[in-house]
Amino acid sequence: MKALKRFEAITQSSKIPSKVVQTTIVHCPDNGDPGAQKWWNNWKNPSKPRLGSERVNVTATRGHTATLPCRVTNLRDKTVSWIRARDLTVLAVDLITVSTDTRIRMIHHDGTMEWFLEIHEVVAEDEGRYECQVNTHPKISTKVYLHVLDTLGVTVDNPITLQLQGRKYHKIVPGGTLQLVCKAAGIGTIEKMRIPPGSSSIITWTLDDVPITALWDRDKIFIRESRRENAVLSVLSLRRVVTEDSGTYACHGPKGNKETAIVNVGTTGSGNHSKQLQGKTAAATGTAARSTAANLRGPHSSSHYLTTVLLLITISKQLYSISYFKNV
Repeated sequence: MKALKRFEAITQSSKIPSKVVQTTIVHCPDNGDPGAQKWWNNWKNPSKPRLGSERVNVTATRGHTATLPCRVTNLRDKTVSWIRARDLTVLAVDLITVSTDTRIRMIHHDGTMEWFLEIHEVVAEDEGRYECQVNTHPKISTKVYLHVLDTLGVTVDNPITLQLQGRKYHKIVPGGTLQLVCKAAGIGTIEKMRIPPGSSSIITWTLDDVPITALWDRDKIFIRESRRENAVLSVLSLRRVVTEDSGTYACHGPKGNKETAIVNVGTTGSGNHSKQLQGKTAAATGTAARSTAANLRGPHSSSHYLTTVLLLITISKQLYSISYFKNV
């Protein structure tokens, strides 16, 4: 039997409220599967393009935004395309959105390995399989299945609250571990959304508005979710953090609400140095201010002030007299 490794993965566009979750299954091939063996060997050859995952399940709530993930490394001169499998329609090629459907767009930022396909205002007809393809020989692809859920049961009378537990600011030294815990309460209403059991997560995560998925470094990111009576807990763990892991982390609930925390990865020494600089600056500013105040309060300041006032009064009287005689 082929070995399967299961990874949880989350996609969420924080700019547009949505319920987008996914579970990624990464296939570790046997020797008896030549096709899969070729795919797996691509990981061992750094000169070839490779994909972060072979299969991904994404679940989105009807009327919101679905973000389909695709991670490609070592792309070089190759091309990334998104295709809808049911009718073999090409939706996007590189940064060009080919589809005439204005709800669809490709998202890719320079210097990143992520090629997201966004579908806004998802409808039931959007459900099905999509493929992120790279034009290698033979071609490689990530198969993404999109599930579309109804919003039945999630109303004002059945609220779902969200809480990111712990501090809102985290200072971590490089190489350390970050752990964030997010809780969604009132989760009984989510059962009515008919989320496929075992295939989806209730809470999703982003870093600086970018979905955190298992397509990232698999040895680095771990997301686990557990249900307790009328609540759901989601734990995000990042191992061996580096400065690039700094930013604003957010957990998102099924109604589009979110909670954020700021994470700063840096050495403790640099933090102390910064505080010392701030202290020195404040001290210097205070000294300058006291010096200025002392000058204003000098022993001759009162007499100088009085002399200036009397001179101004004299000049004003003279000007008034000149103006009066001219008008007579």
